[in-house]
Amino acid sequence: MFDVAHRCGLRFECAQCSFCCTGSPGRVWLSHADIEGLCAFLGLAFDDFAERYCVFVEVEGGRALSLIEKKGYDCVFLENGKCSAYRARPIQCRTYPFWEEILKSEKSWNEEAAYCPGIGKGAIVPPERIIESLILARTNARRLFPGTEENIKV
Repeated sequence: MFDVAHRCGLRFECAQCSFCCTGSPGRVWLSHADIEGLCAFLGLAFDDFAERYCVFVEVEGGRALSLIEKKGYDCVFLENGKCSAYRARPIQCRTYPFWEEILKSEKSWNEEAAYCPGIGKGAIVPPERIIESLILARTNARRLFPGTEENIKV
């Protein structure tokens, strides 16, 4: 985390622009907590949730579960410019823009600000909260699934 963020915090207020939910291909990796929360929110069993909203992706160390994208790279939960699963949105979504790759330098933070109108706006997010977001993102990173879809249990 770059020095200013570590010492003073950073200004951020979500502009609800949906930039982070659309526009370019990407993955929304799901942790165990994400899967449980989304299944409960949607009232679906894991198998139904995974079939309707997810894709298994080969990654180093195994396979991980990611949300699917709609045409135009929109998140599967993006409806009318809003997140239809906002209360249960994945940790990856909840911690944006306080991700390691964005906070690695002031330059990377400013580059992200060119796309996200909420960066640099609103109240200062204190360093403690930024660090909490980084820790939350790390400890709830994508979940690896061994074997085939038929053998997966949540």
